[in-house]
Amino acid sequence: MSLRRTAGVLLLALAAGLGPAAMAAADDGNDFSWSTAGTNDAFSTIDDPVAGHCYTLSTSGQAEYAYNETDLDARYFSGAGCRHQQGVLAAGMFGNITDYVVFSS
Repeated sequence: MSLRRTAGVLLLALAAGLGPAAMAAADDGNDFSWSTAGTNDAFSTIDDPVAGHCYTLSTSGQAEYAYNETDLDARYFSGAGCRHQQGVLAAGMFGNITDYVVFSS
């Protein structure tokens, strides 16, 4: 992730009052949270995600940033049904994502 993009991610989370520390304090520490662009920086959360299940974060190409506060890696995809893998957001990391995600150990 570029320095500019990293700074944008952190500013977005801090502006919403949802920095990593704030997100951790608000839950049990096993959540996956993300923002959706174009919707006034709305944040959503999956509490205790199930490994192997394909989760839809957005169907309009709008999912942007996520904080993976789980002990599972999050593989993210651009295609419905978790097809066309784009990358992995490791457990405990904060970064860019796409529309669909599957968790795995």
